[in-house]
Amino acid sequence: MMKLKVEIFPDTGTDYWCYDVPALNIIGTGCLTREDAEKYALEAIEFVLEAEDDDPPEGAEVLTYEVQIAKAS
Repeated sequence: MMKLKVEIFPDTGTDYWCYDVPALNIIGTGCLTREDAEKYALEAIEFVLEAEDDDPPEGAEVLTYEVQIAKAS
């Protein structure tokens, strides 16, 4: 199983929370609470992983992987 690092941190200049998912180049800001930052980070990860890419190059074999997202303990 792969583990994906999500960084949750307060914005020092405001009262908001932020999140960063370095491996997927996701950065989010402006969350009212830490819990919101976690929720929006998960939604952003799911969005990126579900996004449909353009058609594959001609002759390419397309594989599909089942991925489950859950908070690690």
